[in-house]
Amino acid sequence: MNIFRRNKKGFTLIEVVVVILIIGILASIVTVSTIAVLRNSRKNAASAKLTGYWSTCAQAVHQMNHGFSSTTLETLLQTRLSNVTVKAGTKKCSSLKDGEIYVQYSINTKSITNKYSITCMWTRHKDDYYSTTDGNSVSGPKSKP
Repeated sequence: MNIFRRNKKGFTLIEVVVVILIIGILASIVTVSTIAVLRNSRKNAASAKLTGYWSTCAQAVHQMNHGFSSTTLETLLQTRLSNVTVKAGTKKCSSLKDGEIYVQYSINTKSITNKYSITCMWTRHKDDYYSTTDGNSVSGPKSKP
């Protein structure tokens, strides 16, 4: 009479579905947190570069304001930041290539010791734009400047 007894080895369909659901939920949590970590690491790298560039540019502007250099501001910035391409101007940034920086400055013709001042700085890092207006706080990522 053992003909009607079944061998109960293996998993039921519900158990398999529950396991697949749990694996899917865990995978989505890992994916979301990995994307957030990558985004933060990109912003931290761009922030570190931009604040370093700001301090170097501030030194160059100080040098220009006190008459220690007779070159143009863009040339002086390019010599100070020789590892990147520097663009400088009084207008807002329009576009950059990866690794380039743009320094927006203002000219005060009435002042002798503070003729030039940096108003904003942009950089493009991994197809995103980052900017700072004070050298400390960096905003971004943005798709356009």
